[in-house]
Amino acid sequence: MSLPAKDHWDYRIVAVIQLARADVKQRASDLAREVDLSRSRLQHLFKSETGITLRQYLLRRKLREASRLLAGTNLRINEIAYAIGYQHTPSFVRAFRQRYSETPGEFRQNHCQFSHFVPPSV
Repeated sequence: MSLPAKDHWDYRIVAVIQLARADVKQRASDLAREVDLSRSRLQHLFKSETGITLRQYLLRRKLREASRLLAGTNLRINEIAYAIGYQHTPSFVRAFRQRYSETPGEFRQNHCQFSHFVPPSV
């Protein structure tokens, strides 16, 4: 995901982006605590620096990681949902479909490197 090019970023926003890239399960409240800001102040600062909300950024990061896992691994959809921080698979499926206009299963069929591979049933 690309953010707007800037000559100078607020160091706290740089830290938040680095933390979110390192762990897609990060929540806004956790990130705010890491950079010693209130959640609302971080959200305001993030939007003014990047042009998108922190919530949008975090959701896009999660779904991008999910798409990478769907295309490049044989993990089950519920395992991927959990790996990116979703507690409930249907919520993940709904968010994924809204972002990519296809379900995770359809995405995997269309983009999977292992299309010949059938995961074992357990």
